[in-house]
Amino acid sequence: MEIIKGDVFDSFLYPNSMVVHGCNAQGVMGSGVARVVRNNFPAAYYEYLRHHEEHGLKLGEVINVMVLPGRYVANAITQEFYGGDGKRYVSYHAIRVAFGIVRKIAQELEIETINYPMIGAGLGGGDWNEIAPIIDEQLDGFNHFVWIPE
Repeated sequence: MEIIKGDVFDSFLYPNSMVVHGCNAQGVMGSGVARVVRNNFPAAYYEYLRHHEEHGLKLGEVINVMVLPGRYVANAITQEFYGGDGKRYVSYHAIRVAFGIVRKIAQELEIETINYPMIGAGLGGGDWNEIAPIIDEQLDGFNHFVWIPE
């Protein structure tokens, strides 16, 4: 895992890249990186919403959408509910499952870089010191980068 300071979506300057972000299972992208996805990559938001309405969303699922040629947004369902009250909403198990799926998707699509914010450590209320090793383990062998806002 390498750390980059900046906007995670700057990774889209490079081809064959994926941005993974954490989502809740309630069909709501109202804050954080999810809101940025909703506002700037409507195809990723509408696919998430469609999946929620037709099938529901389960922890660990990944809804991957090509938003630009060779650029993907992976909506990873890492928390059942949401809130900004300091409670832990993120599921570490869901992160493990989701990043295992991300690994398979990246292999199939020949993704060169996997990029993500500090998933689950902000509004999700999780501990990055527990989350980072899970992601590192699941993405071993891939070029993957955690983006921290400047």
